[in-house]
Amino acid sequence: MIASTLEELFDVWTWSQLGLHAKPCALLDIDGFYSGLAAFMDHVVIEGFLKPQQRQAMLVEADADALLERAASYRPEPV
Repeated sequence: MIASTLEELFDVWTWSQLGLHAKPCALLDIDGFYSGLAAFMDHVVIEGFLKPQQRQAMLVEADADALLERAASYRPEPV
């Protein structure tokens, strides 16, 4: 699924946390556009509001080939 809004992206990400699917969400971070969002998600993990396994389901890469490779090899960890 391609999400067109952040709300849709977070909906799909939440569905993976609820066990409705086992696929990662992926953001292509062109020119650092999503780096702030990725840093915030990391901060949320550090503060204890999100489990590291759940954070790992949101892939963020600046290189499209690397992103596709990570998505293809993604295996969800039990939460």
